[in-house]
Amino acid sequence: MLEGEENTAAFVDHAINRFGTKLVERGYDIEELRKKYNQRLLKDLMGEQKLYDDFRDQKRDVHQGVISFSECWDNILMWSHYSEDHKGFCVGFDTEKLIQMKYYHNGGYVQYTNTYPQVSPLDDEMYKNLHYMLFHKSSDWSYELEYRLTKLFGIHSDPVEFHKQKLLTFENEIVSEVILGLKISAENKKQIVKICLEKRISVFQIERVPYMFKPVSYTHLTLPT
Repeated sequence: MLEGEENTAAFVDHAINRFGTKLVERGYDIEELRKKYNQRLLKDLMGEQKLYDDFRDQKRDVHQGVISFSECWDNILMWSHYSEDHKGFCVGFDTEKLIQMKYYHNGGYVQYTNTYPQVSPLDDEMYKNLHYMLFHKSSDWSYELEYRLTKLFGIHSDPVEFHKQKLLTFENEIVSEVILGLKISAENKKQIVKICLEKRISVFQIERVPYMFKPVSYTHLTLPT
């Protein structure tokens, strides 16, 4: 975010210096362009900020993938938010093997704060800025204990091939366990248990613990009869 005429002028200079050669090649008058751009920013800074944010978000949605994990399996809110009110299941991963896949470019714990991360448009390290923004979240979500992995997707002339790079298949040994929700249907339970046992993956189901508001216990399952 830019504030004040000095910073606005600095940003215009930064942009002109960065793209000046290409602008000259296309026949632009650099000084006239500098003057008009500076006036536009001073007149409607928030409007320009929105255009920049929309463009950045669009590019990020298309070319950057994020997968989120959590350190906690027994949080009642997590089961409510992400598992259709305890009807779904939780997949446990072998962290070391997951990272060793080297499918992702970067990863780290989410930082929980009460304010938005501040990123300067004068900083050319765009990837660093995107990473910084992606790993910050409101303190209201701190109970999630979230860990994120990110990946950048390249441009491909074939839309089908482009989207294929966004599909990820986990090898069996990367999945360490599956925990079924308290309210999972009998049909889904039987199917998941069968698949897990065939793949030699441990499968459990949460049990209701009397007089407590969180599922703190689970039992090991075998194939239903």
